[in-house]
Amino acid sequence: ALNAASVSSQWEEHGGPAWLHNKERNLFFAVNTGKTLWLDKKTGEHTEFHEGQEYDLSWRIEGSAQARGGKQAMKVVIADLHEAAAALKLDLSHIDRPAAYFATFGCCATAAPAEVAAKGLHMRLLPRLAEFRGAWADDDLQEALKDSFVHLGFDSCEAAVVLLLGVRLVAAASHSARGIVTIHAGGEGSDSIIQFGSSEGVGEPTTLCVELEESPAGQSVVLLSGDVGLGCEEIAT
Repeated sequence: ALNAASVSSQWEEHGGPAWLHNKERNLFFAVNTGKTLWLDKKTGEHTEFHEGQEYDLSWRIEGSAQARGGKQAMKVVIADLHEAAAALKLDLSHIDRPAAYFATFGCCATAAPAEVAAKGLHMRLLPRLAEFRGAWADDDLQEALKDSFVHLGFDSCEAAVVLLLGVRLVAAASHSARGIVTIHAGGEGSDSIIQFGSSEGVGEPTTLCVELEESPAGQSVVLLSGDVGLGCEEIAT
């Protein structure tokens, strides 16, 4: 975190000595309060900036997208959301690390092809995550993921998505996808199984947010969605 003593040459006075501005990151520093702020263009107000935390998690994703009944299926794995965002000139420094995205996509007769949905969803979601630079609440993360489905018209596409953001797992399933998040605790811990989604294929995408416990024992997470399956293994602390 910044303080008055650590302010470098990247910070310039902005309207007076008590108010500094970092042009490169487009952040403001209030010397009197010691707070770093960002300008929320929606409200026109300066809001406290959240510096993303880095958690000591090692993990590996394995799996494949498989479809039955002749349906098209695809998987998307983004191992580093910060890197992906930087390629689009977006800043996710307020998002906790590690930050990863993994998803499976199928389709139905009236929905977008799996390939279109797979390419479009994260391209909508990343700018949404970059837009708000404060501390994200669990409910807001779920809403952002759900809105990305609905905005692109993919709420009728069979899909299940999981975001790993620090120690939080944010998941969503749409249409007839039924997601299963299994957290296998290492050591003597007990496993947790959480199901989400709807078998009826109607209504808004179903979402959830789960916080992983920081522990020296290993954990693994598995995601399954309808006719499409993706195993995500060995998320370990």
